[in-house]
Amino acid sequence: MSDKLITIASYFNALEACSDKGLLENAGIPAFLENENSNLALSYIGSAVGGVRLMVPAQSQARAQELINNAREKTCEAWYCGNCQQDVDAGFEVCWNCGQHYSLTSSNRPVINRSFGEEEFLALAHNRLQDIKNLATPYSPPIAQTPLAGPIESSRHDEKLKSLWRILVLSMIAPLLLPFAFWTWISLSTSYFTFSPRQRAAYWWATAIGALISLGSGLLLAIILI
Repeated sequence: MSDKLITIASYFNALEACSDKGLLENAGIPAFLENENSNLALSYIGSAVGGVRLMVPAQSQARAQELINNAREKTCEAWYCGNCQQDVDAGFEVCWNCGQHYSLTSSNRPVINRSFGEEEFLALAHNRLQDIKNLATPYSPPIAQTPLAGPIESSRHDEKLKSLWRILVLSMIAPLLLPFAFWTWISLSTSYFTFSPRQRAAYWWATAIGALISLGSGLLLAIILI
């Protein structure tokens, strides 16, 4: 019965089990691990293999349990290393980054002013949201607002209207020029909605006169042919 092994602890982490095993062996207590290798190889399936069990002889059970319990009570909690500004997990008394013991370094975490720039950030986010709402879609390009007819465009319309009137006057003498007048009239009609009130009036007067000239030319041609 003296050789009977008793399980005193189970672990999901094989490294933690090895740590406790070393603690017991340093105290002169024989310790054994069951499922150590399978847990390391299949750690991704967690407790499916039953975890790692720490076993000791039955006569050493009470002392081994006491040592492990005392070690766990002395284990420090997660702490902050003021030497290298790193977080250290619970159970480690030495910083993993700089090797400093937790009792020799300041654990005061620096205060970070998280409100710095908060108002500016919120204002920027609000303005960006308004820009998106103003667009039909957030991916559409901005629409440039331009006047319907600027000074240059208006002067071009005036020149075309003058040309139309000249052709109409000449058409009274030479009706063969009417096709050119009709072509000029069509080119002006595409820009009608950008005309000024004065230009629209001139356009409609030219249209009426052109229609009369066309009608008169048609009647004259009919009389000649008859």
